[in-house]
Amino acid sequence: MEILTAVRKTSQGHGTDSSRSWSESACAIKNLEWSRRGDFLEVSGTVTNLTQESLPHLMLRIKLYNKDSRLLLTDDFHLTNRLLKSGQTSAFRYSCEYRNGISLASVSVCPYPSELDISVDPSPRIRIRELSLLQDELSVGNKKVIIQKGDLVFARVDDVLDKSAALGGPVRLVTRSPYYHMLIYNHAAKFVHAFWPATEENDLFDFYLKRPNLLLAFGRPLHKDFSEATPEEGSRAVEYSKTQIGKPYDVGANFSYLFRTDGVQKMPYFLRRFFDKSNRLRSSRKWQCSGLACAAWFNAAGIEFADNLQDYIYLSPADMAESNYTRLYAYLKVSDGEPTLLKK
Repeated sequence: MEILTAVRKTSQGHGTDSSRSWSESACAIKNLEWSRRGDFLEVSGTVTNLTQESLPHLMLRIKLYNKDSRLLLTDDFHLTNRLLKSGQTSAFRYSCEYRNGISLASVSVCPYPSELDISVDPSPRIRIRELSLLQDELSVGNKKVIIQKGDLVFARVDDVLDKSAALGGPVRLVTRSPYYHMLIYNHAAKFVHAFWPATEENDLFDFYLKRPNLLLAFGRPLHKDFSEATPEEGSRAVEYSKTQIGKPYDVGANFSYLFRTDGVQKMPYFLRRFFDKSNRLRSSRKWQCSGLACAAWFNAAGIEFADNLQDYIYLSPADMAESNYTRLYAYLKVSDGEPTLLKK
């Protein structure tokens, strides 16, 4: 694994009181090494204060990337020596769970105060930071929200040339909902969804967050007593959905919305029954998005998104988002490339 440092060679101290500040160039980071110890990755090295002032509460920032330079993890950590005097050198060691695919690490000094980042780049950025194996933190600027493994994400992309928008247009039209697609959040920005041509695992940044106009709504499944699903249950839902990867997309399922009570009313009864029975909660040869999410949570925790739900009842993304057994807790909206995070 390659290790980089994003620090300049020289710097200048700032101030002498509690209002002092410093940038990434305040220190030199050297002697970087990494090792794998069982299930953990350790990165160690030394940091030297290049300024003329003492640096209290100094923190370092580590970033881990895969071979395609996609960010896997960002984390900040304190030095053992919380105050580094001018010219002083201190050793540091960082440990985290090892992930397959890690090929690059960078270590830098955390600027102080953190607002220095905003003065350099005033536009808010979307960040997803790992908190544990079951929870991540989604943030835009100073707003933050916790995403849990297995949470439902409802999507809309406003782009007529987008493949998902083209597939979802009829769904939005008939269900009268802002959402035409949904997915099951996994971990570290990964998700599983039933999509054309087959169920797959993908990445939020690659699939959605580079688009200039979109809306993502995050929802937590609820039990019949309205208690929230646990992270462990969410993990089981994700594991079930991953067993379905590779199964083909059910294009015909989208047409079933035309034959439901919220669609065209006058279709023959046998056609409506045919489409209603085209989906199963316990097993299916092919999936569409909400059917997979429904089945994942039914098999993982017995959660049903409608009262007296039967195997043949077909739920749309709108049904799932508006269900009494889904709590929508956050909305990520991107308009002309500018992201906004709204929390409930």
